[in-house]
Amino acid sequence: MPSPNPPTLPPPPLRLVDHAWRIGLILFISFWVFVVQMADLATELPDGSITFSEEAGTRLLVDLAVGAVTYPLVLLRRRWPVVIAVLFALAGAVSTVAAGPAMLATVSMATRRRWREVVIVAVPNIAAALFFDRWASSEPLPWAFTLGFGIVLYAALVGIGFYIGARRDLIASLRARAETAEREQTARVEQARAAERNRIAREMHDVLAHRMSVVALYAGALRTREDLTSTQAREAATVVEDGAREALTELRQVLGVLREGEPGRPGEHEPPQPTLVALDALVSERADLGAGQVVLRLPEGGLAADDTVLAQVPETVSRTGYRVVQEGLTNVRKHARGADVEVRVTVRPGAEVRIDVDNEPPPTHELGRTLPGSGLGLVGLRERASLVGGRVEAGPRGDGGFVLSVWLPWRP
Repeated sequence: MPSPNPPTLPPPPLRLVDHAWRIGLILFISFWVFVVQMADLATELPDGSITFSEEAGTRLLVDLAVGAVTYPLVLLRRRWPVVIAVLFALAGAVSTVAAGPAMLATVSMATRRRWREVVIVAVPNIAAALFFDRWASSEPLPWAFTLGFGIVLYAALVGIGFYIGARRDLIASLRARAETAEREQTARVEQARAAERNRIAREMHDVLAHRMSVVALYAGALRTREDLTSTQAREAATVVEDGAREALTELRQVLGVLREGEPGRPGEHEPPQPTLVALDALVSERADLGAGQVVLRLPEGGLAADDTVLAQVPETVSRTGYRVVQEGLTNVRKHARGADVEVRVTVRPGAEVRIDVDNEPPPTHELGRTLPGSGLGLVGLRERASLVGGRVEAGPRGDGGFVLSVWLPWRP
């Protein structure tokens, strides 16, 4: 049994065609009930003609007048459902023409599925049925039969109203769920786009900042060092040229994913991302022409490419570790040109990977010659580390140096 007052949604607005077929239906019902009433009150003369007594004629005129009033009022049934249903029930006590509007008002009221309203409207409906049978019928039926018929008819109308109301609420609920699902899908798409933009931004920062810091370092050396031989100058210019070309190549690789799916473009797949075993090439880019020395300390003490311990690090953690070292060296080039750097990678298999990038204070002649930074390097590192469950600590040393320490769990 439904609760006394189940939550119901406002009924959907009716179109002109919806009003039309409802009015047509109640007109059909009223017409046939009125015809039956006329047949009951008619008197057949010996010559076969039909006539009505004065009393019967008065009853039919009252029936038509009262019923006619209910038709324009039926349009107000949604605004005042209980009031209209009660008024139409009372009108039905003297009018068969009001039968159609009374039925429609009862069904409309029942769509709200409120038992208190159903009980309130039931009393005048059943009372009107008993009164009409005694007042209008030439041969009244037994009151028990009339009472039972009134109760059954009213229950049927209420059942129809309950079904319509439940169906409306179900359709509205399904529509709301579909709209919610569509909004959630849109939000997920937007989140995915934002996440992809952030990922591309991080990759661009990691790759371009590193390459361009090398280019800036060697270009600065070409501009300030007057003691370079022609061979050293050519080597430095070659480094600048190669660095700019590599920056453009890596930029194209990072942004290649954006071209996938565009009409007329086959798309490009992103290249494999470097891991800790590629640290040798990363460190070798900081050489001569004013760059400080980089000491790379690995678990086995040799080359990163040959370090079996580094090779065991899970790929996701290893890629993050590579980006940590890359960002650390880039920051040294930006903010501590010429400073010596020690990169330590400590691995506890099955537990964690710790990376320390520790740079000495920059040489005196390099003080104040810093490259502009975006201010997002450490922020990006913290985001990368948090994605795999790690943490980052960074801060200056007492002697003017700087330490970057990152802990990454073995299993992200």
